[in-house]
Amino acid sequence: MAKVFIGMTAYNAEKFLDKAVDSLCEQSYKDWELLISDDASTDKTQKICEEYVKKDQRIKYFRQSKNIGQFDNFKFVLDKACGEYFMWAGHDDLWNKEFINTCIKNFEKYPDRGVSFTNHNVINIDNSVAIEYSTFPNLSGPKNLWTVIKFVLSPEILGKPNIMYSLFRLYCAKKAFCYYPQQNKWGSDILFSLAAISHFGVIIDKKVLFHKRLGGYSDPKKEDYKPRKIILKNPKNYIFPIGGGRFSQYLEGHKQALRDTSYYPVVFVILLVRSIRAVAIYLKTRNYKKYFKK
Repeated sequence: MAKVFIGMTAYNAEKFLDKAVDSLCEQSYKDWELLISDDASTDKTQKICEEYVKKDQRIKYFRQSKNIGQFDNFKFVLDKACGEYFMWAGHDDLWNKEFINTCIKNFEKYPDRGVSFTNHNVINIDNSVAIEYSTFPNLSGPKNLWTVIKFVLSPEILGKPNIMYSLFRLYCAKKAFCYYPQQNKWGSDILFSLAAISHFGVIIDKKVLFHKRLGGYSDPKKEDYKPRKIILKNPKNYIFPIGGGRFSQYLEGHKQALRDTSYYPVVFVILLVRSIRAVAIYLKTRNYKKYFKK
């Protein structure tokens, strides 16, 4: 049994799959097993995976008989996991060769924490950097109210959803998934990450060792993406959920993620305060003033 179990979810992944798997095979830490769960891809994903299985006995491949969707696929690989540590892997992301080794060393340094991650960035189709997160390591902390407050105050655009791609102590990942399972709701990755850090704490190394591919590149129908550098001048102005019932859903999601803790009343107040700014931006973008000129 390998010490680290990596669950990679893949769907129509031919464009970047080999690069993602290669970056895992090149890890300096060698005691891992990779399970690739192919969600009934219609491209060359199966062929690519079968070639890797032949080359490296640590790699296993499973093809779903029908498309079960991204979130059920996350659960599938987690349910199959064994060993001491677990991590999800996206089929188009990249890991520096020291990623796993660094995360494990930090676990040894902080045995009371259940989530270990590193700083990261977002990359374009050509691997150039699209977004940098200089303040992301500040979210590191033990399982306490201050760690939760830092997380909830952090704008959703500043990388906190990607904590789900950390290295977890396996029992922590399974327990966090019970508190808030990945599901087809806005902010699901954020809320799973909150469940994990609020119950088990998180270590975030300052080194940039993980590279999250900018969304959309894996979709063969979207060929119009161009490499670009995204400067987040005021991150507080981005993607807070307002409208269409999303805010109430977001509140309820935080409550669910924080079950069995005493943190939710404080978090509720923080989210209400943040929503005031979000509503003002929402109205401004819809040019509400024109209604008062009639």
